[in-house]
Amino acid sequence: NDNPIALLNRLIELFSFEYNVRSQNKIVIIEKTLGTELDDQIRFGYNMTSIQRDIDSNNVKTRIKVNYNSDGYGGYLGTVTYDSPRIGDYRRVKTAPTVYLDKVLTRNEALNYAIQVLEDMPKVSYSLDITELNDSGFSKENVNLGDSLFVIDERLNLRDSMRVIQIET
Repeated sequence: NDNPIALLNRLIELFSFEYNVRSQNKIVIIEKTLGTELDDQIRFGYNMTSIQRDIDSNNVKTRIKVNYNSDGYGGYLGTVTYDSPRIGDYRRVKTAPTVYLDKVLTRNEALNYAIQVLEDMPKVSYSLDITELNDSGFSKENVNLGDSLFVIDERLNLRDSMRVIQIET
């Protein structure tokens, strides 16, 4: 009984894809990964007027326990605890909720799962204000959701490729 967006988000969890809704003609674009790698550079003081960095460490965890290989009676035949290499970067251990994997049979499978799902780094996002520089060939009109641009800000010692995840007009 979910709405269409909830169903689409469930499909994303199952099949790992991205989508974009073009509201003007009600078209949903579905691709493994949206966007392309653009050759354009965004540089503070040139075609970027401001930059804001946001750091979200709410979901950072440094330890996870995985119970695996269900015995069929509510118990598990194996347990593995994984500590992130970054565990010492924080004042205290940040423990993720215990994960239960009924169908995983080996310690290596459980350990690999733990390594993949543990978020041991804060999420860092940047908001940029960019300007049109038609004389240099750069136009905001050529940037789409999912595209990657090279962003440079010497003041922040920032030189990195970044994906466009939201466009405001």
